Amino acid sequence: MRSIEKIKDSGLILDVGCSTGFFLDISKKSGWQTFGIELGLKESKVARSKGHNVLSCSIGQANFSSKFDVITLWDVFEHISNPYRCLKELSMVLKKGGLIFLQIPNVGGLAPRLMQAKCNMFDGVEHCNLYNKATIEIVMKNTNYSIESVESLISEISVMNNYLDYEDPYFGSSKTNELLLGLIDEKMIHKNYLGYKFQIIIRC
Repeated sequence: MRSIEKIKDSGLILDVGCSTGFFLDISKKSGWQTFGIELGLKESKVARSKGHNVLSCSIGQANFSSKFDVITLWDVFEHISNPYRCLKELSMVLKKGGLIFLQIPNVGGLAPRLMQAKCNMFDGVEHCNLYNKATIEIVMKNTNYSIESVESLISEISVMNNYLDYEDPYFGSSKTNELLLGLIDEKMIHKNYLGYKFQIIIRC
């Protein structure tokens, strides 16, 4: 929300894949008018019970009376098989100059490149497409979206330390998130866009 509000601080916000409306709760407290799309019927019912306008259909089937200032997709975009069609459909319900916020796994991150098949990013079931900084830039260029900001997050230092100590990466005994092998810190990882995930803001 802080990243979004550096550019746009109020208006209509749509969260695609909103689940029970956790991010919409935060948005509502910040003064936004909240809308969501959630295919899970139980989750969408909970979100609606909290006062959010939530539909249980695809983006292409949604019928909203107004266009949005901001659309968010938290860990959703990598589950979509056709990113170009998705971005086109989003542009149809987004105001001119509106923003889209994406949080996605970073296949160019240090953890997936180091651990490869041991990294849970490669689940082989749910992730249809994975992106690094270069490929997400290509997708946006081909769809005429401009990138406003890119932020690297989640260093996975403790996970990588477990792996390098021959332990289970996610259930090993490493407690430190400060240094990888005593050499590489979080600041260095994120400065070089090597975090486990990206948060990206694009403009239509």
